[in-house]
Amino acid sequence: MWGAQGGNCFSSQAPRDNNAIAIGGKGGYSIGKDQMSMGVSIYVCVGGKGGYAPNENTDGSRGYNGGGLGDSDGATAWGGGGGCTSITSSNNGTLNNFYSITNNILIVAGGGGGSGEYIDGPNAGGVGGGVTGGDGQGQNPGRAGTQTNGGANALEGNLVFGTASGFGYGGNFNGSHFGSGGGGGYYGGGCGYTHGSSAGGGSGYVNTSKLTDASTIAGNTSFPSPTGGTETGHAGNGWATISLIR
Repeated sequence: MWGAQGGNCFSSQAPRDNNAIAIGGKGGYSIGKDQMSMGVSIYVCVGGKGGYAPNENTDGSRGYNGGGLGDSDGATAWGGGGGCTSITSSNNGTLNNFYSITNNILIVAGGGGGSGEYIDGPNAGGVGGGVTGGDGQGQNPGRAGTQTNGGANALEGNLVFGTASGFGYGGNFNGSHFGSGGGGGYYGGGCGYTHGSSAGGGSGYVNTSKLTDASTIAGNTSFPSPTGGTETGHAGNGWATISLIR
């Protein structure tokens, strides 16, 4: 299964940019085997690719299943975070609803962080997936989600910007300026800040008490593509494939 990509950033802020695009962080990959009995149900929640904010003081669309919000100053449209893809043993919806019932989570593929562009940009978003996702880039980036904590939001001096990331969701940018949204994951990535810094990616997760031959891989690594062959990080919406092994 594959996490979703973070949102791209579109800019006409300065002549040198010429509508350049900063690319959202790629999603990660997770795989595992589960021995199941007849009649047992599992529930799949596929992450959505992060969007962008087209107008001043509007929020960029977050990717479904935990992507954080980006923002816009009207000239630069910052990326929202990509959502994670999760498979669970109970029907509780998106991953953030499983905080008190984590044993019902089978596997998670982390989503990538939103991208940014301005003074020190363009900067691609941090990749999703793996035990720890990827940090954002730039002067004031969001940090990656881990197995125990959401990634820290952008920091400038003693000021921390945005709404914190956490279990199942990336950080939202809601400062007085504009920034990018963190990727969703087992723990989400932190948001990026104004100068062009990008957001962190969310972590992946495998429940080794229930799965065998399980692993979670970050989006800066080559792994199988859902359409055949291999890819380094997953672009676009998330994806899930379930195969019967006899």
